Amino acid sequence: MIERLQLARWRAFDAITLDFGPGTTFLVAPNGVGKTSLLLGMTWALFGEHSKVDAVSCVRLGADSAETTVTLRLQDDTTLVIHRQVTTAGKTTQTIKHVDREVNAEQASALLIEEFGAPLDVAARLAVIRGAGREEGELDLREHLYDTFGVTELRRAAATAAQLAKEAVNARKKVRSASKAQVGNRDQLAAAAEQLGRDLEALGERRALLTQAAAAAEQAQRSLQAWRRYEEATQLQADQISELLSRVAGDGFTATTLPELASAIDERVEQTNESLAAARVELMQAQAQAFAAESALALLDSHDPACPTCARPFHGEELARSLDAQRVSARQAHTKAEQAGAAIRGGEVALQELQSLVGEVARLAVPVQEPDVVVPIDNPDAQRASAEQSLREHDELAGSVSRERAVITEQLDADADARAAHAAERTAYRREALTQAAAAALDGTARRVASEHIEPLSRQVRWRWKALFGEDGLQLRPDGKIVRVVNDRELRWEHLSSGEQIWARLVASLLILQSSTTIPFAWLDEPLEHLDPRARRIVARDLAISTRSEAPAQLIVTTYEHTLARQLAEDVPEVSIRFLNRTPYSQTGARESA
Repeated sequence: MIERLQLARWRAFDAITLDFGPGTTFLVAPNGVGKTSLLLGMTWALFGEHSKVDAVSCVRLGADSAETTVTLRLQDDTTLVIHRQVTTAGKTTQTIKHVDREVNAEQASALLIEEFGAPLDVAARLAVIRGAGREEGELDLREHLYDTFGVTELRRAAATAAQLAKEAVNARKKVRSASKAQVGNRDQLAAAAEQLGRDLEALGERRALLTQAAAAAEQAQRSLQAWRRYEEATQLQADQISELLSRVAGDGFTATTLPELASAIDERVEQTNESLAAARVELMQAQAQAFAAESALALLDSHDPACPTCARPFHGEELARSLDAQRVSARQAHTKAEQAGAAIRGGEVALQELQSLVGEVARLAVPVQEPDVVVPIDNPDAQRASAEQSLREHDELAGSVSRERAVITEQLDADADARAAHAAERTAYRREALTQAAAAALDGTARRVASEHIEPLSRQVRWRWKALFGEDGLQLRPDGKIVRVVNDRELRWEHLSSGEQIWARLVASLLILQSSTTIPFAWLDEPLEHLDPRARRIVARDLAISTRSEAPAQLIVTTYEHTLARQLAEDVPEVSIRFLNRTPYSQTGARESA
């Protein structure tokens, strides 16, 4: 929810800071003090370009730039601080921090979309309810949902494409008759070329929107591919671990997990080192024994040998026996040295293999890094294919229009009437087919969005509406119309009081907010205006207690009704009040007091 809003050099305010909490907050100020300035500032601070706010026009007169800062408390209890600046020249900059760490615009958008459960342009339309009391005409829930979720624009585009198809049919008929008559009308051709030029400009603007949609779908597809690679790498690692545990089982390791295997390897490394140390000691002892025996043999083989121990001369067979004994000792020592050397070499090889196994275990123990992108909810492959198909169809249409214009221009330049009429007829047929296909595609998309998204949401809103108002009182019919039921009699919209109409609009907006998003707040601009005193009290009290359901948990209401707001703040624990007044000693500031 919104914790703090700060504006600097923004419309009515030179500088202002407002802190908000949960519940309903009434921002009370006389007309002209700056309630609308606060609303525009908060909307632009939070949603940026998605807010549709002309920030340049909001720079305070006499200043070079304006700044906005909004602090949000997210559902995971972390904070997101968005600071934006705009100059009179139209240059905008932004700094966004999440948990005191700076993030880029893409990361911030992902955080907000996850927080709000809706695209930012939709969230901006739902969370900010402007001038609910000043709207005219009957409220049609389905049409309201169409406007909110962009279906109206699709239907309008489909109608435009259908009109273009009709014009293409007429143009083709005219071209065909001209072809039959073999007569060229230069004035008509010039007018057609001019119209096609305007068509190309309009198609160029639409292509930019289609390109953005294709880029977004491509990004979602890349995110999905990253998660697929992550899942494949995780599975590969699991397979490698399983293969390693199976392989080392033949070497006497009975571990079932990597930590168990690492512990068993460490134990065997320690045993191998102990065996190597013992073998090296045995080798040194054998080498010392061999050296002693060979030294004794060298002394006994001298010209005048004597006992190596007591140095007395040998008698009889003593020399021969001593020589035999030393030779046996030397052979035994060499045998022990060879055995000890073999043991050392075998131990070193075993130790190298164990160290290699340790490295393999360490490599497999490192977890696969998760992608730093959000898992796409919908099917990005289908979205990208659809977006690219729409782009191709658009380019084909644009190419057809461009070729048609080129043909007409060539006709004008060459003044070959009959030949030009024949070529124009073929182009007209293509344009007719393409515009009809575009109209059908756009209309089909609008119908699909309405069927898959709008109708389920409309049913959910009707269910919540019935739970709120019951069988009597205000009712929302399946066709989206709002009526009032009194003793089984239906009163249509025009027979409702102004208070009932305004409250119906507010309830519908809040129910759509609750049903289609997880946005924790809503800002209502002057919902009490144009109400009679009794209706004003009823609507204000309902708004005061509406946050008890915690959906949304925070309402911010701008109003000039200070007496009513003060009374509600005293009676309802969830209500807080902020008074906005121009200070008598400042020409550029506004202050906030509670």
